[in-house]
Amino acid sequence: MKRHANHANGYILVSLMALLSLVSAMSAAALHRATTDVQILQGLKNITHAFQSAEQNLIMAEEQLLKGVLRTDLVDIEIFQAKGFRKRTGIETTHYKLTASEFRHQTSIELQTIVRIHEKTSSSSKNHRTIERVFWQIF
Repeated sequence: MKRHANHANGYILVSLMALLSLVSAMSAAALHRATTDVQILQGLKNITHAFQSAEQNLIMAEEQLLKGVLRTDLVDIEIFQAKGFRKRTGIETTHYKLTASEFRHQTSIELQTIVRIHEKTSSSSKNHRTIERVFWQIF
């Protein structure tokens, strides 16, 4: 009596193909995750750069405003009368609404601040100006 040896060569090929399919699916998922993480980090970087640039423009505009120069090339400037604001004798107060907009790679940010410039109007020829930030917000 002869016995035939049963070799499972067909099962090895199927197992190898299943293992390769599983490894390729895991690699594709890892690559997709890495791509998503890079896009998120790039978006955060764009927001940070846009915020820093808008903030720097506001600071420069406030400094120039304190010197008496309106820098409309940096920010949008709107002069307005505040409701319920009491004027003080000897001090002239002007309210400004400054809006800085910045756009970077599908990211836009808008910062707005309201400032008061107080100018002492005394009999001396030298006027003293101070700035007071009343309010700020991010759009």
